[in-house]
Amino acid sequence: MKAVLFCVLSLVCGSLCAQQCGPNGCTDQGAATRKLEEMVNRNVINRHIGTPLGGFEGIGYSTSSNNIPTCTPRRPMTLTADVVRRAKNGLWVRIRVWR
Repeated sequence: MKAVLFCVLSLVCGSLCAQQCGPNGCTDQGAATRKLEEMVNRNVINRHIGTPLGGFEGIGYSTSSNNIPTCTPRRPMTLTADVVRRAKNGLWVRIRVWR
C-alpha cells in the first residue's frame, strides 16, 4: 500500500486555531468533516485547502481505508478530529486535527 502524506503546522495559534462550525456542531470533528467533504467534492485530495484546523492538521490518502497514515505533530498534542472518506476516484482520504 502506497500512501502520500501532507501536513501543515499552524504556527500562529490564536484566532486561527479557533474551532469552526461543521455539520456536527462547532467542534474540530465537525469542521474536519466539512473540510474533507469539500476536498472530496472538489477532487482536491493531494493538498490542504483553506486555513489549517487546530494547531496541526495532517492529511493522507491511500488505496485502502485501513489505517491511512497522515503527518503527526512532533510535540505532544491531543487528537481532536479524525475523519475518513472515499473520493470519486476511489482513493480513501483522511484528515486528522490536533490541538
